[in-house]
Amino acid sequence: MGSVPPGAINLTAIKISLDKGYRAVVSFALAAALVEFAYGLIAVYGSGFFLSHPGLNGLFENITVAVFLAMGIGYFFQQATPATTSGAKRSGSFAKGIMLSIFNPLGIPFWLAYTSFLQVRQWIHLDPSTTFFYVFGIAAGAFAALIRPHTHDYTALAVSGARAQDGTLRLAATGTGSWGARLPSAEAAAGDPVAAGEAALQDVTLHDDALASAWYRTKVLPVLVRRVLAELKESA
Repeated sequence: MGSVPPGAINLTAIKISLDKGYRAVVSFALAAALVEFAYGLIAVYGSGFFLSHPGLNGLFENITVAVFLAMGIGYFFQQATPATTSGAKRSGSFAKGIMLSIFNPLGIPFWLAYTSFLQVRQWIHLDPSTTFFYVFGIAAGAFAALIRPHTHDYTALAVSGARAQDGTLRLAATGTGSWGARLPSAEAAAGDPVAAGEAALQDVTLHDDALASAWYRTKVLPVLVRRVLAELKESA
């Protein structure tokens, strides 16, 4: 049992990973998982109310469908809204995870609806001896989902670079379309990594698909270009 916490937490985890690295996102995910553990407990005991009132089961099923439908519609319209994260140091990732999770308006409703639905359908049976394992599974699943790199999936976006012996630089990106694309504008501006990252956007036509939105790719591509240029500079 477990899922990526609903809301902007998963998008924030991706941005922290890009900006600060893997250690920072592990700290962020651990904090989010601790809050999910607390939310899971609230959901378990809150769902007991519905189980003690059988006449509300049909009503609750309809409410559950409405909650998940509203969440889906909300995600659709929020897709183009930037996820804001501060430039805090890596040590602030844990505190950020706590704060975002606590003030996530979808946390408790999501697990309350989900847990109650499973119990109403009699797909799970919770008692004092199994509650801890259920809630621990919620937290562990959220933690694993936030930090898992998905190495077996199609890439949402990737940038590769190479420098020839004569100093010629080549940059290319995948995940920008049906095939890879060279980034000549970024190559021309390689002396300034920030400018090169922005110039790379001129060389591709980004789109929405099942893996990521065009807005997300627009934000990530310059970051990946800067990283590749930094690595090439270090290895020179």
